Amino acid sequence: EKILEEVKKIFRPEFLNRLDEVIVFHPLGEEHLLAIVDLETDKVVRRLAEQGFTITLSLESRKFLKNVGTDPQFGARPLRRAISRYLEDPLSEEILRETFPPKSHIHVEEAKGHLTFKIITQGESHETPSSEEAPLTSG
Repeated sequence: EKILEEVKKIFRPEFLNRLDEVIVFHPLGEEHLLAIVDLETDKVVRRLAEQGFTITLSLESRKFLKNVGTDPQFGARPLRRAISRYLEDPLSEEILRETFPPKSHIHVEEAKGHLTFKIITQGESHETPSSEEAPLTSG
């Protein structure tokens, strides 16, 4: 109701009468933003599965993507770009370098402001840091 009162102060009644409905959007909470991260990263997971790789993301890596890919003003709109920059691009580079053996399981972690990739193949593991080494700030 307070919002509608403010809207009435700003817009003329003639304009408001032309609107069918006024919809108020509330900021997304962390659980909603993480769900959006999961939906967007699932696309990457499926594309890698087509190439024979499996991938999992730790909660910390998902939160990292949420922090660098969301904005209080724009919500999750910048998320796709952040996933491309911090996950897809470094993974693509490592795949092209043949860092990952065929049919590898790749586990993604967050460490010191960037993502690292832990390769798990037949009980072995080693970490490969992404090429994004610079510390990041959110917002």
